[in-house]
Amino acid sequence: MLSLNATTNSTLPPIINAIELFSVIPTTTMSTDSKDVSAITAIKEMYQVQKNWMGDPCVPDTLVWDGLTCSYAVSKPPIISNVNVSFSGLNGTILPYFANLKDVRYLDMSNNNLIGSIPDTLSRLPSLVFLDLSNNKLNGSIPSGLLKKIQDGSLDLRHGNNPDLCSNGNSCQ
Repeated sequence: MLSLNATTNSTLPPIINAIELFSVIPTTTMSTDSKDVSAITAIKEMYQVQKNWMGDPCVPDTLVWDGLTCSYAVSKPPIISNVNVSFSGLNGTILPYFANLKDVRYLDMSNNNLIGSIPDTLSRLPSLVFLDLSNNKLNGSIPSGLLKKIQDGSLDLRHGNNPDLCSNGNSCQ
């Protein structure tokens, strides 16, 4: 309890201009899976992501990094399940670190300045069901592994507005 009392020689009532209160946040929960942390930290550094990406990506669950969704299990560390880095000003090629996010289901890299080809390593993400690469400057062919996932219905790939990207599975002319 906080009590404010006027001094004996004061002619005015007490006033408070500012107050600082601290609260301890328990850290008994496990930190994010170390492989996910390594991958997303490398992505942050290589692309120089300008978001509030500080501390642990998933812990505490009230401070998850912008654009990430995490999954929590009772006896396992949290994992990154969704990554949305659309409109993040990403420049360069698609980094191999994305393929290290083994449990990612949704990956949105749309509306950036990504160049080069789509790496086949993305087709090795076992949980990936949605991949948005639209509105970039990608070129080459869509890797056969991704095409196979599209054909069997296990992947929704969006790749529109990449003028130099061949989507028919054949080598580009």
